[in-house]
Amino acid sequence: MDRVLRSTECPFTWETPLLPVKDLERYLSVIDDKDSLCMVWNEVMIKTRLAAAFCLEKRVRSEAVSRRYIVEAYLRIVPALWGPREDGDLVQDYGLALRHLVDATWAHICRDFHGGDPAAMRHLDAFLRRDMVHFDTLCGHFKSALVAIRADMAGYPENISAARQAIEMNPNEGQWHTILAKVMVNSRQTLKHDGVRWLHSTQEEKTAAETGHKLARNPESYLTLARVNEDLGYYSKAVELLREGIAAYPHNVYLLWRGADIVRALPKPHRNRALAVRWYERALDLEGDCLMLHQRLGSLHLERNDKAAAATHMKRFACHMNMSFPSIVGSDLKEDEFYELISKGVDKFIKSEVPHYYR
Repeated sequence: MDRVLRSTECPFTWETPLLPVKDLERYLSVIDDKDSLCMVWNEVMIKTRLAAAFCLEKRVRSEAVSRRYIVEAYLRIVPALWGPREDGDLVQDYGLALRHLVDATWAHICRDFHGGDPAAMRHLDAFLRRDMVHFDTLCGHFKSALVAIRADMAGYPENISAARQAIEMNPNEGQWHTILAKVMVNSRQTLKHDGVRWLHSTQEEKTAAETGHKLARNPESYLTLARVNEDLGYYSKAVELLREGIAAYPHNVYLLWRGADIVRALPKPHRNRALAVRWYERALDLEGDCLMLHQRLGSLHLERNDKAAAATHMKRFACHMNMSFPSIVGSDLKEDEFYELISKGVDKFIKSEVPHYYR
């Protein structure tokens, strides 16, 4: 059993460190899971990573939560494999690789929580022998997918080297180029924030994003290429790509949400708060009563000095957070000032506590 588990490819066996999971319980309690999900492919990866985190992180260790996330990952793979293909999604192309990822993570979770239970270990041994998709049975096509997933989960600089390795293994898969561009722009922004010099070529970042978008267009490729152009100062091109992507995927909440985040924060004269409002509102219509979308709209309306519109959304946000006026702040604060205070406080929390890859 130990030999089989060591031969798996999953967060438990990768030497590259997972991205830091800071105050996991705290921000998971306020961020809707769908906030970070671009495609089913991303959803399976993120839920598997969270399942491993709730097993490996001593501060938040919970078998119930870990199992919940791994079961949710399984439940997303099956309909995506056999149901209608979603535009740009990768599950049907790399389903066996995702099955191995989830199977292996599940096996390690079972071993970690129940290693001293002989009956549980017999069931696990039977699962490993009869049901699990084994890494050594996968062809290079699927192995490259697991390397790309490792890149998406790893920290700097291992994420960049893993993404390059995935491209070497399967250069015609555009998503691997997109992942390289994404981890490069994420890492560069993080290092810049920490005052660390960036040693890689921004041209490689741009080329990877363009190649990925050319080979495999999907919501993530549009967003990544837009982010790269924004980061390099090509603001008009970034907005053009976001408009094009949202026209191609009008029901993708992630793209609407992140697109609005970008256009509201661009420097003048490229900043477009009115467009950001429209995209946030469309995302809210599609998503339903979503806490963080109400917060985004509330804070954006405050930026536009529309306190009446801001109060509508901040009241909904306050209800989600079990806040009420004036019970927690005292009667000396006006109601619109209370909701403005909430908005500014949450913005500060997001910038300081929530890692950029979950924003």
